[in-house]
Amino acid sequence: MTIVIEKADKYVIYCRKSTDEQGKQETSIEDQRVYCEELAAKEGLNVVRVIEEKKSAKVSGLRPLFNEMMDSIRTGKIDGVITWHPDRLARNMGEGGQIIELVDSKQIKDLKFCTQQFSRDSGGKMLLGLAFVLSKEYSDKMSEVITRGNERRHEKGLARGNTKHGYEIDEDGQYQKGKFFDLIKAAFQQKLKGVPETEICKWLNRNGYYRKIKKTESKRPIQTMYPQKLTKIFKDSFYMGKNTMKGQQIYLPDKYDFTPMITEDEYIQIQRMGKRTVSKKKEHYLRGKITDEKYPYLEYKPQIIKNRIKTPYLYYVVDNRHKIRIPAEDREFLIAVRAKKIVDALDSLFKNINPQFTEDNFRKSIKLAREYSDESINAIDEENQRLKGMITKAQNELNNLEENYLLNGKNYDSSEKTRYFNKKEELTKEIGGYIQKMKNNTADMKDLIPSFENFLNTIKILSTSYKSMDGNTKLEIAEIMVLNIVVSKGEVLEIELNEMFDELFIHSGGR
Repeated sequence: MTIVIEKADKYVIYCRKSTDEQGKQETSIEDQRVYCEELAAKEGLNVVRVIEEKKSAKVSGLRPLFNEMMDSIRTGKIDGVITWHPDRLARNMGEGGQIIELVDSKQIKDLKFCTQQFSRDSGGKMLLGLAFVLSKEYSDKMSEVITRGNERRHEKGLARGNTKHGYEIDEDGQYQKGKFFDLIKAAFQQKLKGVPETEICKWLNRNGYYRKIKKTESKRPIQTMYPQKLTKIFKDSFYMGKNTMKGQQIYLPDKYDFTPMITEDEYIQIQRMGKRTVSKKKEHYLRGKITDEKYPYLEYKPQIIKNRIKTPYLYYVVDNRHKIRIPAEDREFLIAVRAKKIVDALDSLFKNINPQFTEDNFRKSIKLAREYSDESINAIDEENQRLKGMITKAQNELNNLEENYLLNGKNYDSSEKTRYFNKKEELTKEIGGYIQKMKNNTADMKDLIPSFENFLNTIKILSTSYKSMDGNTKLEIAEIMVLNIVVSKGEVLEIELNEMFDELFIHSGGR
């Protein structure tokens, strides 16, 4: 029989998902809830709330619903907890210590477990503390077992749960050619030829590339290729047959029948290519996007030309080295195109917003907007990774502090206790600050992709103010929106827009 000093009036049922070392879910959240509700009904307990959480309890401070429950206990909204097993509440000494402190202060009047009994006397609290210690030991041991398993799989060249683009994993865990092997291999060859990664990315998606994400909670279970991911693929030595884990590199063809996509020499060549940085001076805008109607392989390059009174104007011209490839009778038609003619043509185009452009059109093409925000998203991701590292460091320090207090706190004098609580408060605030920064970063990342209404409003402002902008701004906008411009005899014939904007305007390229 459960021994309770003071009867609790308001109980919360707390359920949390967990996985064992085989990757199978332990007692499911649904089962946990049923057992807890049966226990509450059997003993006539007043349940005011049911909490179901899917966050890990290995590290403290990262479960928002658990933190909310703890706040409700401290403010008196809840004074009893029902859960399946003590390890549902905590698998770390930090939160385990918090539970015991709240029991000591009688803010938690009763704890109910479906798997064991609890009493709030000294023996009951000792057993509870022991349960938390054993849960932490189990969690740490499971981490060690998984790490050792991954190291053994790496030594054999086997997959560690991570798939690779263009490959599939057979029943033995070996990487074999997959559905998109030839497509990704062709992407490497395009990279070697100097094709821009954004263009390779579009080519892959046009040719049907996709990737399924196994996580059921993923908002994007089917993913197409995007530039940030493509850059990582081109940097990954796996595709030449060398797989790396913690600095240890193995050559997969030595382990089993593995087919690399590229040779080591090709891989080195790609790494040496790097990314060219282009100065954002206006004469660099639209570079490589202007082609001739009759000779589309010719490239019109930006050049500043001064008139008779030395006034400089921006033109796009065909280099004399390439003109000699054209029949002599056609060379006179390869007339330089003044940049003003291009911005005037864009001005006419931007005025004709398609009234049939709907939110559905916007949603279909919004994935393309990632191409213009990937740099910012990547910076935010890197900052969040840095913050996660700082959280882990501070959390480990906090766990050690609390574990030591749990074991030796009874022998602390007043000054030692003061230092303990001050340091605990300092670390808790530090972790909370990092978590808040990550939340702010995530919110900023969401803002990078505009809403449909904001997108249309921006375009409408553009259509009315484009002509009054300075030339540099006009060309900067054109750089973002234009895919290709076809010219002939110094005149603009056709403007083809990037896919995201193609359906937005009437009379755009291809109409």
